[in-house]
Amino acid sequence: MADEFIPVTVENSVARHRQDAEGEFIRATLGDDLFITSTGYMEAITADGERLYSGRNPERALEVFRELAEERRRPGAIEVPELSEVDQEHSPPSPPDDALVARINGRMLSRDPADGRVRLARAGDFEALRELEPDKILLLHAHLFEAQPDFLWLPAVEWRALVKSDAAAGDEWTAPDRVLERIACYHLIPGRIWAEGGEWRPADLRRATLRVRCERVEGDRLHLRLDGEVALGSEYDASLATSPNGPLGRGYEARLSGVMVVDRGRQSVERFELLALGDSWGRMGDANNRSIVIERPGRWPLAFEFHLVTEDSPAMDRGLLPMGRNSKVRGFYLSPP
Repeated sequence: MADEFIPVTVENSVARHRQDAEGEFIRATLGDDLFITSTGYMEAITADGERLYSGRNPERALEVFRELAEERRRPGAIEVPELSEVDQEHSPPSPPDDALVARINGRMLSRDPADGRVRLARAGDFEALRELEPDKILLLHAHLFEAQPDFLWLPAVEWRALVKSDAAAGDEWTAPDRVLERIACYHLIPGRIWAEGGEWRPADLRRATLRVRCERVEGDRLHLRLDGEVALGSEYDASLATSPNGPLGRGYEARLSGVMVVDRGRQSVERFELLALGDSWGRMGDANNRSIVIERPGRWPLAFEFHLVTEDSPAMDRGLLPMGRNSKVRGFYLSPP
């Protein structure tokens, strides 16, 4: 994909309303054939706006592209101008000034039946996938076994509330509820591993703690340790955590552990790493609550890894939105507490 295509993510429910060159391009290329939800859909489009192929088969899209006239395929054949006028009402927002921005990688895990150790999930861990040919799994479900991205934006008022500027080594305190709610309800979402996954409601947050300990002080730098736990959604009930179409609602419980380094003089974050590792369970259905091929009975391990995004971070770590949704970020995500 990286060698032959320019990957672009598009939130269709927003792009169709953009009144600028990007919106015009999408509407002219796809017409009214725009899905309300964009998760998992793929379109191959030429730079001059011809739809080549719809679906998760980039090899076929490349074949169609190579059938085009050479003058349309050669490098530089299509000149794409700079986007001079941007629809600010619908275009993606930027993080607030001085916000802490972290990339999140969510991963499905499994316990090895031989020794019980946690490892990355494989297709053979899912009953519905065991009989499929490897090529079909690769074509339809390979993305389920990759790290799924999300992004945390902690506005300055929130990440600074995590820090005691006069802390000394050994001091401990509790993180504000607002910070915990943002991390847990908006980002520790099992459904994000394979789809959009709606956020948890505050009422779904059954238990949450995050303790901050000052490990050491080096000049203006505070080295902090983060430890806690969260419990979200349903209580686990083994008799109801069946599959497919089990009656137990989804739930997730995890330990939180991480580190943070803050420069008090510059009022900046130099390091932020957080790991949520625990178990999920229950009905992991699609948008219509129908069981999907990777639904599993019982408890199964799930992890979310957070790490700081800086100007020096790889391009793939910068520029995307929390929860992948422009409309939600402009709405409740950035609303004041």
